[in-house]
Amino acid sequence: MSIRLLILGLFISGCPSAGPNPETIAQQFLTHLSRSEGAQAHGLLCKRDQAMLAALSSRLGSDPIKSLSALQLRAGATFQVQPGKVTADSAEVHVLATGDMSFSLHLSPQASSWCLHLPHLDP
Repeated sequence: MSIRLLILGLFISGCPSAGPNPETIAQQFLTHLSRSEGAQAHGLLCKRDQAMLAALSSRLGSDPIKSLSALQLRAGATFQVQPGKVTADSAEVHVLATGDMSFSLHLSPQASSWCLHLPHLDP
């Protein structure tokens, strides 16, 4: 019995889900965007996506997420993050927003947590 518990403990400690789950990271990302906290939202992106965004930003002259300062949500607008498929190397969450709008966000494990991929990029 103790060997099973040891194996289970090792599995859990090595699993990205030991930290915040994918839904929590997606919720934080959307909350930062809704509060015009672009720099904090940018920090939740995967390194590859941050690099792609930096390349785009150099052409545009500003980072569209970091410089986000005027996002105004419609009064009463809400979003809800629902769990999706989770594997050892990826996760997908579903976002339902006011007005029956829905979309998926993809995440990858990073250290003991998860990072987000930009919605238009595949992980």
